[in-house]
Amino acid sequence: MFFKTKLHRAYQRLFKSSDGNTVIADLANYCAVNDTTYKGSTEHMLIMEGRRQVYLRIFGHTNLDAEEVFTLQRRLIHERDSQRDDER
Repeated sequence: MFFKTKLHRAYQRLFKSSDGNTVIADLANYCAVNDTTYKGSTEHMLIMEGRRQVYLRIFGHTNLDAEEVFTLQRRLIHERDSQRDDER
């Protein structure tokens, strides 16, 4: 039990920081947590479902609000798109 509590606290310290929030939002995008994992190929679905399971494990330890992560995702996408526009 002590190890689980220690591990849980470590996840929280890591992902509740500003940088951690950015990383969790990026992982949510990369792992397509708000999208279907099936895109016409069983092999692709299995890969995406594996990504999703890893994200859900991390997210489960953070105690972050799903809506908060969604907002962070949108902000990260907006920043990325703005940077791409500036580079053109």
